[in-house]
This record gives sequence, structure tokens and C-alpha cells, in this order.
Amino acid sequence: MLRRLVAARLPVLGIGPRSLVKLILAQLVVIQLIAVQTSIADRYRFAAIDGLFEQQVGAYLLPCIYRQLGHDIVIVDYPAKRAQAFANSGNVDGEVMRIYNYAMDAPNTLRVPTPFYQLETSAFFTRDKDFSQLSLEQIKALRVVKVRGVKHTKFITDGFKNVRDLSSSEQMFLYLLAGRADIALTNTSNGVHTIKRLGLDDAFSRIAEPLDVQPLYHYVHKSRAELVPALDRAIQSQIASGELQARAREAEALLYMGTSPGAAATCSAQSVALDNR
Repeated sequence: MLRRLVAARLPVLGIGPRSLVKLILAQLVVIQLIAVQTSIADRYRFAAIDGLFEQQVGAYLLPCIYRQLGHDIVIVDYPAKRAQAFANSGNVDGEVMRIYNYAMDAPNTLRVPTPFYQLETSAFFTRDKDFSQLSLEQIKALRVVKVRGVKHTKFITDGFKNVRDLSSSEQMFLYLLAGRADIALTNTSNGVHTIKRLGLDDAFSRIAEPLDVQPLYHYVHKSRAELVPALDRAIQSQIASGELQARAREAEALLYMGTSPGAAATCSAQSVALDNR
């Protein structure tokens, strides 16, 4: 019946059967493209700083936070300065985690109020040096290396005269080993992890107490402002349940064993439950 009706209408519409088939196929392709674009648009994309211990922990935690809101995310590693540029411009939807003062350099981003990890700023040196009790003021007079674009070491070295930015944590420790620098500044866990990965556990030591401790926050581009209240609730609920801390310990253990934790493969029932509040 439908076939006869369509055939009867074709002459009126001035369309032949083959043309109608082509038209229908073209419309189906358009519908599929729209569906794919919508699916991609619903997947948020975040930058992480390549190679840093705390960033890999954050990349393990964040998918479960978004899963609680019913969203999937993609995390892409970049050098620190590029990650900031992409997050501030909106090329990505934000950054996995940065310190509180990050927004000073990325004003188009919004901080989710509750921190979900932390880092220590520590000073590392070769074991032939007697630097274990140095103060920050004494470190100012030494040759210091740090990873380019990392905020906690940038802020702590403000006013230092002899600081060199390098491209990676590995490069920092090789500089120390070659005698080209006196002190490497980085997150304690990142330093310990890098030294272990290089197989140089016996070559380095660090100052007894960290120079600073900074909480770490998730940042989203201002175009995603509607996410901030729900993300804050999700982080708070996962802290209250102990899930977030447990997952952080999982990620740390995997990293110290030499395994990259990657994005979270599974989340608890609480993480999977949608936030309907």
C-alpha cells in the first residue's frame, strides 16, 4: 500500500524512484553525522601535563567523578604550557588538576572548589652534596632546575636568579647527575617515581621536609560553568565515602610498581549512580 502511494506521488513531486532513493540515503547520512557530532560533543576532553606523577593519579580519579554525573571524558597529555593554553582558549574543556593559583595565568578557567589530591614541593640533589637541611632562602643561591610550565615550582621560585626550565622530570635528574645543576624542584612523589624509573635510587636524596604543600583542583573552561556545582558535590561525596582516597592509593601503587594506571577502568556503584540532586 505504502509503495503504491509513494509511486503515485513521485510524478507529482517530479522525482524519479532512483532520485528518491539517493535523497533518502543522503538524509540518512546527515542524520548519522549529527548523531556522531552530538556523541562527541557530550564527551568532555581535558588536558593533563605529560609525565608527572600527580597528573597520572588525577587522570585515574577524574573519570569516576564524571561518571557519577553520567558523563564520559577523554584525557590527553600535553606539555604544561600547551595544556594551559588549550584549557584557557577552550580548545579543551579544562585541565585535570592544578594548584589554587593556576587561574591567575588561565583566567578563562573556573576552579571546582573542593580539591581532590595534593602535592608537595621538594628539593632533590645528588648524594655527594650536603643539602639535606637547606632552607628555601639558601636554595635561592644555587643552580635550580624545574619542569617548564609547572605552577607550584614556578611560584616557589619567584625571585630566584639562577633557574632553568627543562622539558621533563627525567631531564632534571640527568642535569643533576651531570653536575649542571645543584637542586631539582618537583613534587615529592614525582621525584621519587622518576628516580626509580631511571634506575638511580642510590644517586639522589632530598631535603628532609617539603618546601610547600599545595592542594590540587580540577579546572573547567568557563563555557562549562554549569558543571562546577555538580562536580563539587561529586568530589565531596567521594571524599566522604572514602572512595576517592582509596582510588588515589590504587593509582599511586600502580605507578610505583612501574605500571601506568591510565584512565579508571571501573568505578564504584556510587560513582556510576547519576547525580540527580
